[in-house]
Amino acid sequence: FLSRIHPKKNLDYLLACLCQFHHPAELAIYGPIDDQAYWEACQRHIAKMPTHISASYHGAIEHDEVMSELSVHHLFFFPTKGENFGHVIHEAVQAGCVILISDKTPWQDLIEHHIGWSLPLSGKQAFIEVLEELAGWQSHQWEAHEIAVRSYADRINITGQDKQNHLEMLRKVAENGS
Repeated sequence: FLSRIHPKKNLDYLLACLCQFHHPAELAIYGPIDDQAYWEACQRHIAKMPTHISASYHGAIEHDEVMSELSVHHLFFFPTKGENFGHVIHEAVQAGCVILISDKTPWQDLIEHHIGWSLPLSGKQAFIEVLEELAGWQSHQWEAHEIAVRSYADRINITGQDKQNHLEMLRKVAENGS
């Protein structure tokens, strides 16, 4: 999980899913704490985790560290309540992570491209079933999925002048307040 610690990003939903997961897992949480009361509620969830699940908070990280941190993890689990784009999802794809996110983002074609799942938040059991499936994957399945994810990332990657144009447009929107 890499995002602001805020109710919109839905870390508590992720933690609730992991509490029902039957296999050993390690959760790395990255991001600044935007809502202290929400973080305290998440910490209470973490304290109640089954012993086969470990969760560790690594704090906020610099943007230039995001790719290296994501690249050491197999799965990017982000059950957000809503994203206009989801830059962190794009970064997770570039890092080669298998993606498990809510359907509250524009990233709806993950299954078709064999790079992950975009699921409705109303179906928590579906998230758990994906986690259970992933727990059974062999190393060759993870490697094949990582190759598919990186190939997809190469196809969608914004580089060069396109990226500069996009950044300029965002700067103008920020300056104009619209």
